[in-house]
Amino acid sequence: MDQYKMGKKVGAGAFGVVRKVSHRNSCSECVMKTLKIEMMPDVNALRNEIELHADLDHPHVVRIFEHFDDDDHVHIVMESCEGGDLENALNANGEDEMVACAVMIQIMRAIKYLHCRMIVHRDIKPDNFMVKEEWVPLRDNVLKLIDFGMATRINAEKRLTTICGTPEYMAPEIFGDNPYDEKCDVYSCGIILHQVLCGKTPFDSDDVDEIIAKAQKGTLCLTGLPWDSISGKAKLLVSQMCVKSPSRRLSAEQVLNSTWLQDACRSDNPTLTPDASRNIKCFGRSSTLKKIALHKVAYYLSDEKITKYREAFLQIDTNNDGTITLEEVQSVLVADGMSPDEVRELFEKADSDHSGCIDYSEFLAATVSQEEYLDEQACREAFASFDRDGSGSISLKELEAALSDGSLAGAKLNESRIREMLKEVDRDGDGTIDFEEFVETLRGG
Repeated sequence: MDQYKMGKKVGAGAFGVVRKVSHRNSCSECVMKTLKIEMMPDVNALRNEIELHADLDHPHVVRIFEHFDDDDHVHIVMESCEGGDLENALNANGEDEMVACAVMIQIMRAIKYLHCRMIVHRDIKPDNFMVKEEWVPLRDNVLKLIDFGMATRINAEKRLTTICGTPEYMAPEIFGDNPYDEKCDVYSCGIILHQVLCGKTPFDSDDVDEIIAKAQKGTLCLTGLPWDSISGKAKLLVSQMCVKSPSRRLSAEQVLNSTWLQDACRSDNPTLTPDASRNIKCFGRSSTLKKIALHKVAYYLSDEKITKYREAFLQIDTNNDGTITLEEVQSVLVADGMSPDEVRELFEKADSDHSGCIDYSEFLAATVSQEEYLDEQACREAFASFDRDGSGSISLKELEAALSDGSLAGAKLNESRIREMLKEVDRDGDGTIDFEEFVETLRGG
């Protein structure tokens, strides 16, 4: 807690507050959600929520940088989104279809990513999508999903029965007697699309029972103003997402493949620049510690510095599952003249955890240029994530803690290997890595 300087309060709820904070060492600005433990109805559920959220790695999900407890509180440090929430960003009279398309493709990419990981959010609504930049038009902005308090993992044996969510956006099957599944999220997204296009939800009422009754009846009115000026393809998609029967409702993948989204958001063929390809090759030749450091730096780079890499990642990820497969990379690079063997070698270099696919942070770590990853603020933030006690240096114990699960190194490293890695970059021989040595590792390595 001492490593953060408290800023203004930007939100409050029944269980705690959200404040702007800045890290004393890196000066980076984030938001900190502070929850009072004694007010929480289920602290274990909160810890499960944090664990689930922290494990997500997607361009349209807000990042958790760290979380920690003190005697009375749980603190969660997350990336800051200056544009507020989507609810406040929307035009009360509805947006044009190009804006609606830009909003929905981001929302649905986040939802498909969750569903591919067998996660159901269960509280999809405009309030739970943050707008990254304050003064950037919504059509050109980036949306980030937050609040995983009602999210849960599912499998073939586990069906959902808990009634939860926000009534205006809840699927009708949630109120029924039968179990429901991930398509409840698609229904909520359909309600958002309705709201984006016309300025209000379809079953708008101050009476919760009336909202539920109308949702269960399942009748949408898509005529009159402004619907008469909205394309038939957009209206068809709203109706297919909000159909009462889950078995007839589109999946997240089908929404992303819908004619309306495909036509309105058609982009150039995905490509990887020669510079990015060279960067991946250099990444593959780097030391284990440099790869780990780059992974951390990439995690902290500002959105404005990674825009072209984010867009490249989303274009190459043609099935929108939030990861890049060898086949997806081959479809891009073989078309650009690279041989299949060269593509495979490049892919294996970028897949630093050897999972068989390239995650978002892996892609950033492998493709960003040296000029970008030597950004001082990002380096200081990455360094501070290792330097847990704020002493100004990374000890052996702190390095061991960062590498304990093997997720950054691609394999678990024993103490002697970690000690050897530290010794390789500890140029002054004091048994720790200071900031200058950390940056020098990024320059060389």
